[in-house]
Amino acid sequence: MATATYGRAGVPSTKTLNLDYVFAQSLAASRKTMEDNITSNNALWHLIKKNGTYESQDGGTNIEAPLRYANNAPDTYSGYDTLDVTPIDGVTKALFDWRDVSTSIIVSHKERRENAQRIINLVETKLQQASDGMQEFIPEMLFQGNGAGALNTPRVSARNGSLGITPLGQLVPLDPTTGVIGNIDPATETWWQSQQTASTATTYDALLREVDLLIANAGKGTGGKPDLLITDLTTFITLKFAIYQRNRSDPQPVANFPFESVSHNGTAITWDEKVPDLSGGGLDATASGALGTMWALNSKYFKVIYDSETNFKMRPFMEMPLQNAKAAHIFWRGNTVMTNRRKHGVLTNISRGIVA
Repeated sequence: MATATYGRAGVPSTKTLNLDYVFAQSLAASRKTMEDNITSNNALWHLIKKNGTYESQDGGTNIEAPLRYANNAPDTYSGYDTLDVTPIDGVTKALFDWRDVSTSIIVSHKERRENAQRIINLVETKLQQASDGMQEFIPEMLFQGNGAGALNTPRVSARNGSLGITPLGQLVPLDPTTGVIGNIDPATETWWQSQQTASTATTYDALLREVDLLIANAGKGTGGKPDLLITDLTTFITLKFAIYQRNRSDPQPVANFPFESVSHNGTAITWDEKVPDLSGGGLDATASGALGTMWALNSKYFKVIYDSETNFKMRPFMEMPLQNAKAAHIFWRGNTVMTNRRKHGVLTNISRGIVA
């Protein structure tokens, strides 16, 4: 077992630390920090956490999301009229599969011995590696699915074939009638279709009209309108100019929103470098010939469900059988979930040649 001793032998005060213990305690204490780091680097996850829709479920074969697709039908009556007692169905469940994510903390014997007198620095470095890896990995799965040409399917691990979280390209796709989402087919259940518009705008005013119409369509009925528009950087800059052109004043950032943003009719607009060109099927929305994408999302109906026993949980260090090193893993289990798809939408095909 690796240890580090502070102080010379024979002096009145020395201190010996078990390095595995230091790592284990630091990692256990960092779980909340790692979770918060994911939130602080992803606008959508930030809103989900802020609105209390980062929710736990205690195991189960699937994630179950109750849905309401029809309301009661009130009617008037007078005096002794017979009251309507027709039963209303209108309630079902969407089923989403669990997805498992892990990241490793690996420390070689050489590293432990070389850093014996600076163990805290080594712990901090390894923790930052794990945190940064998660911060990159989760947005990639969310926005880019299985990569170019497969933005509407979950990421598939090249190492073992396992699937990642359900991406936005599947939850709010280019064609809202395709795909079975949550075990429900939107082609037959039209109430389960999201909003989609292919932009034809060539001017700032036309682009803003398309954005306003998408927000209005997603805002129909109860439950409010989208509270987040998330897009690629080029489209974000274009929208900033468009809002300035319309209002003749600098667009204002969203209050208490820790991302570069502007407020448009009470809705936050921000950007993420992982947002792809959905209409072109490519990953890099800044590439030559690429077009812009903007998702309009209502965080009230977008959740991240995690397993109550696997929320950035650490497994203790174990000896690696063929290497002089030890490894620990941090695990997360959950998935992205939508409970009302018609409250979300996507604007695709946004031109790079839009002018005033």
